Amino acid sequence: MSAKHPLANKPRLSLEDYLAYSHVLVNLGGSHSVITDALLGERARERRFAFRTPYMLAALETVGRTSLLMSNSGLLPERFRQQFGLVVKDLPMDFPFIRYYSSWPKTVENDPGVQWFRGICERVVKALIPYPEP
Repeated sequence: MSAKHPLANKPRLSLEDYLAYSHVLVNLGGSHSVITDALLGERARERRFAFRTPYMLAALETVGRTSLLMSNSGLLPERFRQQFGLVVKDLPMDFPFIRYYSSWPKTVENDPGVQWFRGICERVVKALIPYPEP
């Protein structure tokens, strides 16, 4: 949420707080399922999405300038917190551990350049994730 959001100074968000404001959804296409909908259960119908975009930085910029909320793993919002004037808070419901995967075409699986690049990506992502899986 924006640092100027009415809930920004509240220590913990309630589910009612969370559902009272409209949200931003980052959707890259494909599946229309939203993980937080499963966590909200029947209450998922109460949440409204006022802005949908496939671009994470557009979502963060929008959240920083409005009273919209966005649910995310926290990695990118934390990284861009100062730039976009964001406050990162825990969700008012339990959120499962998220696994991150990288994928590549099978045709380049054994290419030395691709293996080198995948190794760099893996090290960078593991350094960014606050609690990497052992």
